[in-house]
Amino acid sequence: MAEPENQSATAVAFKVSISSDGTKVTLNWPRLKAAQAVTVSRNGEIIANLPGAQVSYVDPDGTGVDVYVVTVATASRSATGVIDVLPAVPATPTLVTTPNTTAVVLGSAPTTLQDAAVLANGANPTGSITFTLLNGSTTVHSETVTVNGNGTYRTSAGYVVT
Repeated sequence: MAEPENQSATAVAFKVSISSDGTKVTLNWPRLKAAQAVTVSRNGEIIANLPGAQVSYVDPDGTGVDVYVVTVATASRSATGVIDVLPAVPATPTLVTTPNTTAVVLGSAPTTLQDAAVLANGANPTGSITFTLLNGSTTVHSETVTVNGNGTYRTSAGYVVT
């Protein structure tokens, strides 16, 4: 594999190291002699065109399960980087709920109780979130919303207190 400044881009391949902290992916490769341009692709789509002297790239949108190709071009040839396998980074999702009404005076005008949940730091989460309203240990209302990625999910109907 290539050593910095000792390898020309006429080689068939060079090694690219890859790491992720769960929020971004970092790629590093050796400096290739006579390199004029570097192209970084993710999942078959070019995401960066860099100067030849560039030896790293941080992908803020990388999920850790993407396929990367790094191509270094000289005036006459190009070389493609061989990507190390990225170890799986366990997702550390968080779920925070915020009710829109925290206190209700009974006997006053009807009030609709609703809830929102913010799902963050998941690795392309899917499934559902079930919101359950309890009166003591008795369920008085339940709503399930479909999850498709990180984001804010809200109850649609809510529960009307009269």
